[in-house]
Amino acid sequence: MTLQLTITDYNGFVLSIAGEKVVTDVTANDGLWHFICTTWTSAGGRWSVFKDGVLADFGQKLAIGSRVRAGGQIVIGQVNSVL
Repeated sequence: MTLQLTITDYNGFVLSIAGEKVVTDVTANDGLWHFICTTWTSAGGRWSVFKDGVLADFGQKLAIGSRVRAGGQIVIGQVNSVL
């Protein structure tokens, strides 16, 4: 399985697109529920992370020109390696 888009590590979310990564300043390790949303565009590699509806971090030049292939899976939690 090739990971195309991942969001990991609630101690400082890491956004990964097609193998390129950016570490953000956004955390969610305070014991409360949070809404996390990310955006990314291939043109310019612009990305953003919203926490509870507020822009929390953003940048550019992440995986410029890459594409996230169709037909993947959404995993919430942890990938089961015994698939």
